[in-house]
Amino acid sequence: MSAKYPYSCARCGYCCNQTPCKIAKEAALHFEGVILQDGQRCPYLKFEGALAVCGPARRSSMLCVALGIGQGCCTRAWVVNGEKSTPFASLHPDDKRAVVAAVRAGAVKVMEKAEWKDNPGLKRLTENMVEVL
Repeated sequence: MSAKYPYSCARCGYCCNQTPCKIAKEAALHFEGVILQDGQRCPYLKFEGALAVCGPARRSSMLCVALGIGQGCCTRAWVVNGEKSTPFASLHPDDKRAVVAAVRAGAVKVMEKAEWKDNPGLKRLTENMVEVL
């Protein structure tokens, strides 16, 4: 691991599920005439079972390196379950994939820190949520 990626990559797709990277934005605009916005799921994110696959990077190992795919996890998200919170990046790879599967299924809500910090009752109403710093 490195200082930039202190935890192993689980190929869970969390980062791409949260926002498209610069390469995805450029590809969508160039090839499809679509403008991708921050905060939306990357349309090039696919899954083979529980493993995330980047459509454009699948064809280029250089893109994998440029995007940091497989190099590690540096997200600053937290998993909040009741009163317990855990840094997402430090989770076991199987747990990361399980959280992302739950997000994709709509069982876990992704929230901005301010959104749930400003509403303390929300923790009591929802057992599972992911905090994005």
